[in-house]
Amino acid sequence: MQKSFLYIFIIAFIAFIAFVTSSRNRILVIHSYHPEYQWTKEINDQINRLLPSSDIDLSYHYMDTKRNPDKEFKEKAGEEARRVISEWNPDFIIPVDDNAQEYVAKYYVGRARPIIIFTGVNASAERYGYVGAKNATGILERTPVNSIIEVMQHCFPNAKKFIHLSDSSITSELIHNEYHHKDWSPLVCTKALMIDTFEEWKKEVLAAEGKADFFLYTHYHTIKRSKESNEIVPPKEVIQWSIKNTKIPGIGNWGFFVKDGGMMSIAVSAQEQADIPCDYIKKYLKGTPLSSLPVMTTKKYSVYLNRHRIRQAGVKLPMVYTLLAEISGHVVEK
Repeated sequence: MQKSFLYIFIIAFIAFIAFVTSSRNRILVIHSYHPEYQWTKEINDQINRLLPSSDIDLSYHYMDTKRNPDKEFKEKAGEEARRVISEWNPDFIIPVDDNAQEYVAKYYVGRARPIIIFTGVNASAERYGYVGAKNATGILERTPVNSIIEVMQHCFPNAKKFIHLSDSSITSELIHNEYHHKDWSPLVCTKALMIDTFEEWKKEVLAAEGKADFFLYTHYHTIKRSKESNEIVPPKEVIQWSIKNTKIPGIGNWGFFVKDGGMMSIAVSAQEQADIPCDYIKKYLKGTPLSSLPVMTTKKYSVYLNRHRIRQAGVKLPMVYTLLAEISGHVVEK
C-alpha cells in the first residue's frame, strides 16, 4: 500500500513538473559571437537582470563567428543554431548582431513560432525581411556619431582630421556604409580603411603620422596575422601595438576598445540593446500586440574610460563624461 502511494506521488510530481515546465515561456538568446566577448557579456548581464527566471526558461546559444569569420564556418554555425531551435522549440528568439540574423533568424520570418525580437542589427531591417513581418520586431544598432563629434571637440579642440580603422568583417562593412552617409562636420574623415592583415594594419598606422589628428577604431577582431596565415590576431594585441607605435590618439565605438587598452570609447549601449528585447517580451506576454511594438533605433550611448591613458594624452575631460563612465562601472585605472 505504501509503495503504491509512493509510486502515485512520484508520478503526480513528475506530471506537475512537466506541466509547469511546459507552461513556461521559452526564450532562446542566439549570439553571433562567443560568451567571453565583452559586448556579449554585457548584453547577457542585462538580460539576466531583466527577465525573471521564475516565469520563463532562458537559454543561450553562441555561434562564435567573431573568432571564426570565414563563410563556411558561419553557415555551419547557422545550421547548428537552427537545429537548437528545432529541438527546443522556443516561444521567442533574441538574435544578437548581424550574423545571427543572416544565418538564423531570417529563416523564421513570417512563421507563427518563434517570435523574433532582434537586437544588435547594423544592417537595415529590410535586409532580413523584418519590415512588415508579423512575428518580428526589435532594435537596430547605430553608433552615436553626434556624441563622438562632441567629445572629440571637448578633448581635442584642435583636432579636425581622423582616420577610421577596422577589420574587414561583415559588421565592419555595415558600419563603414553607415559612417559614409553621416555628416561628421566640423570633423573630416580623410581615410576609412577595412583591413585584412596585421601587416597592413601596422603599415597604415605608421603611415598616418602627420596626416590625422586621431584614429577612430571600430571593430578589429578578424585581423589575420598575415596573408599566408588564417590565424586571427588577438584584439588586445592589435590595440596594444597601435598605442605603442603611434603618438596619434584613438577613440573607440565599443567598450572592448578600452578593455584592450584604449583611452576612451563613446559606445553603443549594450544595456539598451538588451533592454528593448526584454521590455518587448514582457509587454507581449501581458497582451500588447507585436504590431504595437515598433522597430527601435539606438538612442543611448555609454562612456568607457582608461584613466591612465587619458592622463598620458593630457586630455581634460568634462566631468559629465567621467561621471557617466563611473556610474556605469566603465572606468579602467590602468
